[in-house]
Amino acid sequence: MLESRKIEELLAICPKLCEWIKLEPSFTQASGRIYTVLGELLGVLTEDFRWNECGSIADALYSTAYLIPDKAKAHKNLSSHALKNIATEKI
Repeated sequence: MLESRKIEELLAICPKLCEWIKLEPSFTQASGRIYTVLGELLGVLTEDFRWNECGSIADALYSTAYLIPDKAKAHKNLSSHALKNIATEKI
C-alpha cells in the first residue's frame, strides 16, 4: 500500500506519467513499474473516495488498454489488469 506522502508526490507527477503511458511506444521494465504504480494509486484513490483525482489515471489506463490500437500487447495487458483490479475492489 502506498503511504500518504508518496501518494501526494505521485499525484504531483501523475499528469506527466499519464501522458507518458499514452505516448510511449515501446515496453520496458520501467514502463511496467509505472503501470503498476498508477494502478496502485488508482486503487488507493478509489478506496478513499477521491474521485476527482482518479479521472486522469483511469482515462490513461483505459485509453492504453482499449482505444490506442498501436500499443504493444504488454501495455494493453497491464492497463486492463489495473482497471480490472479496481473494478473488483470492495468500496
